[in-house]
Amino acid sequence: MKQKTAPKMLPKTKKTRVIGTEAYYALSYQKLITYCEKKGFTVLEKHDPLDGGGSIIIEEKEITIDPKPNSEMKLYYLLHEIGHNITYKDKTNKYLYSEDVINIDSDDIDKLPYNYQKLDVLSIEIESWNNGLLLAKKLGIHVNRRKFNTCKSISLMCYLDYMWLDFFKKKISRK
Repeated sequence: MKQKTAPKMLPKTKKTRVIGTEAYYALSYQKLITYCEKKGFTVLEKHDPLDGGGSIIIEEKEITIDPKPNSEMKLYYLLHEIGHNITYKDKTNKYLYSEDVINIDSDDIDKLPYNYQKLDVLSIEIESWNNGLLLAKKLGIHVNRRKFNTCKSISLMCYLDYMWLDFFKKKISRK
């Protein structure tokens, strides 16, 4: 007579989210929203065609993210916007950048009279993307560097186009 053996019990494994999936980025996006809320920010999802992927109003502690992109892109936009807060809080930036560009509204960039001011805005944008990337590393959020850098590049190219389009048009029309 065969003895019955108890079924083998497998150890419980923690469900893991596969990095690079929509589910992973959705959880990471929620994790970052929680981080922002702990810092006193409200994160809203609403579409504003003038703000690209998002915007931040530091004084009001409000971040707006476009709800249309997928979770991965929303994560990258949110990293960038909270990167602005990190850039803003860095006291050395008050020395590095002209005072009139530190808090400029994106609608007013084209009104800046001097190219050095426009370069300051571009520098702040780059620094904010980089600070967002460093924050992701600190929080243990995986970032697809190729997609992040593509998102960053597209955003920066829009700034370049917006800020210097008139400048280049004038140069070409003189020839």
